[in-house]
Amino acid sequence: MARLLILSALPFILVASLAATQLADQALRLGFSGTIVLIGLWTLFGKNPSSKSVTPPVKPSTYKLVTVGAISGISSALFGLGGATLLMPLLTMWVGLPIAICVDISILFVSATSIVSLTTLISAWVGIHGADSIDSTMLILILILGVSAALTQTLAAGKLVRMKDGLRQRLLGCYLVSLGIWVIARSLS
Repeated sequence: MARLLILSALPFILVASLAATQLADQALRLGFSGTIVLIGLWTLFGKNPSSKSVTPPVKPSTYKLVTVGAISGISSALFGLGGATLLMPLLTMWVGLPIAICVDISILFVSATSIVSLTTLISAWVGIHGADSIDSTMLILILILGVSAALTQTLAAGKLVRMKDGLRQRLLGCYLVSLGIWVIARSLS
């Protein structure tokens, strides 16, 4: 499943990464926030995957997996948003996969697509702005953000694993809607 998601996302990542360098900051911010708010509302008010009837897991639809890969690939390349934030709601609520499988798929997806997005975006960035535009300040910022995210994820992992799916879904929905509204407000001010 992870391989199909990654392979279906790759062409969209390549095209969207190139498009992202051509779009205005305002368009990217509003696209990001609109995507976040819509997914947040769907997650917040959507049916809890664990409230569905308990049936043996069925093989997910290839069409749905390719569609989720494409959506996540485009969003990942344009907004840096496509991993767990989009995959978890789409895979659990639309495709119908158990959350434990979705977490593993999300980790693999984010790893693979991040490498492709990073390579494509760096190539496009250097082509437009030149190699001198990437300086030590930018690299230090990326390192600080990466380390702080890894530490936070490690510290919170134990509590999140024990959290009920319904509560996790509602928290994610509230977070996404709040983040989207905050980004819209900041973009328009």
